Amino acid sequence: MALHDPVITMESVTYSSQNRFNITFKLVIPDNTVGCDGIDQTFTFLYRQGVVLTAYLDALDNQMQAAIDKYKAEMAIKTAGVVPTFISALTGRLEV
Repeated sequence: MALHDPVITMESVTYSSQNRFNITFKLVIPDNTVGCDGIDQTFTFLYRQGVVLTAYLDALDNQMQAAIDKYKAEMAIKTAGVVPTFISALTGRLEV
């Protein structure tokens, strides 16, 4: 698995209520492994003006890291031979 550097962009900012906005970031991390798409996911949170940014950074960091960890776990199963073993075993059981 060869994940590239993450690219985070702002996707939207929408007014929610006075001094509150929904902010959506997009996380893209390409994977150049054949058959692997990489990560392309959005994360939305409610931002209140005047609140220190670090209050939001920890939560966003945790959400994005969880998405990366989940992707890595899925790819480990996909590329570690488990899936080909299932396919081979199932193919051998079928009667055509």
